Amino acid sequence: MYYILPLIYPFLIGIIFALMLNPLVDILERRAKFPRWLSVTLAIILLLAILVTIVVLVVIEIANEITNLQVMLPVYIEDYVTRIQEFILDDILSFYDQFTAFYSSLEPDVQKNIETQVTTFTEQVVSLGKNAVKEIFNGLLAFIGAIPSMATAFIISLLASFFISKDWPKLRKRFLQFAPDRIHTSGGAVLRDLRKALFGFVKAQFTLISITFTIVLIGFIVLRVEYGLTLAIIIAFVDLLPISGRA
Repeated sequence: MYYILPLIYPFLIGIIFALMLNPLVDILERRAKFPRWLSVTLAIILLLAILVTIVVLVVIEIANEITNLQVMLPVYIEDYVTRIQEFILDDILSFYDQFTAFYSSLEPDVQKNIETQVTTFTEQVVSLGKNAVKEIFNGLLAFIGAIPSMATAFIISLLASFFISKDWPKLRKRFLQFAPDRIHTSGGAVLRDLRKALFGFVKAQFTLISITFTIVLIGFIVLRVEYGLTLAIIIAFVDLLPISGRA
């Protein structure tokens, strides 16, 4: 499975899509009297329309907020520079004078040890900063490089979901014909438990993340925080990290 999964995961996603679309496909087939292939096509179009609408609305809002941020960024930078200057003039220089007087009273060996420690600490901080910037750029490049393969996998998943959902009754009937009764019983129980556990887990996590996103977004709107939607999306994404094992 370790070697096969990277090759077949688009088809597994297609199976998941087909299972998600089957209830709507069955309703269109029974009540609207549509052919199976037309019901599957309409269900996939509806799924794509929902996904595209969500993505477009989010991208438009984020683009507007980034545009506003670009306009306000010089003001923020000027304000922070002024605060840093005040901090340096009021606190750092006073502390520097006190430290210089204290440092001059120390023994030469102690002074040399302090200089060594400061140099080592500075080099470590610089190295961490370089590594962090390098990791960020590598991550961006990896994401950009993975976009074509992600798009291809998504298209394959949609095609697989179409054919699987279209032939689902035949596939199910053929499987039941060839599978022994013992597999019917045990396999049905496993599938029911897996469906309950897996979809229950996904539904619970999606519900929690949605609650977090809604509460944060409402709080930002009430407090009139700028770029509230972008920040709420980032916070909701961070809420996913423990699930992925990254935190």
